[in-house]
Amino acid sequence: MRLEKNNLKNLAVEDIAVQIRKSMPALSKQSYTEYLKKLEEIISEGNIEKLRPFDPTSGCLVTNISRLPVDKLDFGTGPPDLIFPLTMEKNAAAVMAEDENFILRFAY
Repeated sequence: MRLEKNNLKNLAVEDIAVQIRKSMPALSKQSYTEYLKKLEEIISEGNIEKLRPFDPTSGCLVTNISRLPVDKLDFGTGPPDLIFPLTMEKNAAAVMAEDENFILRFAY
């Protein structure tokens, strides 16, 4: 989705969140299967650079893992000490939660 910087300054955070949510494509078995096929094509053609989740020079990636049940994750050694997205680079934001608090990590 595209947002104009001047308009963005005047929007409430809640309104931005609603716009982001509404911009997400519908998810179905068919759309997911097509997505996987496209990934396979990219890999088989050797276009690995196309696997980046976004272009940090012209966009912003927002990752919301605030509902991730961190306390329920256990891979045999107990819950993790730290959770963070791997896609944190320029123009990326992550929304996380700890107890009743939200944590925003923003890279610019």
